[in-house]
Amino acid sequence: AIADKAIAENRAVGLTTNGNRSAVLPADRGSRQHLKIMQLLAAVDADGSTPLSEALLAGLGRVRRGMTAVVITSSIAPDWVRPLATLRARGVACVVIWLDAAAFEDRAAAARNEQPDPATAQLAAQRARALRHALAEYDLPVKVVTPARPLAEVLVG
Repeated sequence: AIADKAIAENRAVGLTTNGNRSAVLPADRGSRQHLKIMQLLAAVDADGSTPLSEALLAGLGRVRRGMTAVVITSSIAPDWVRPLATLRARGVACVVIWLDAAAFEDRAAAARNEQPDPATAQLAAQRARALRHALAEYDLPVKVVTPARPLAEVLVG
């Protein structure tokens, strides 16, 4: 949806994925780029073996002044925040779209009539607060995606 919006505005859009294998689609414009993005996303299979911090460090060389880096993740490990913050010093705008995995897990547990483990929930909340604090420390904007909240509302709000 984010790429579609940018392509509709005639912006160049590129994509880097960090799944079972990394893939890079250089920035381009137009309907062919939309098709390439959709094909790449359809083939992505996340395995969680490469930390987001490593993927960001590997991609830093491809990001130039005037670009916007949009990081979409559910990672609560704060080690990726600093590499992202270095982009701002180079004139790159940054936005984080953070998927609240704990909220999605709680919703799934409720649908199965299961009670979430209070200790696990407390740890997840603590780690999420630490991540938000790290993002705020570097003044990186974050949009939090939670279950049952319209994505358009999250991205615009």
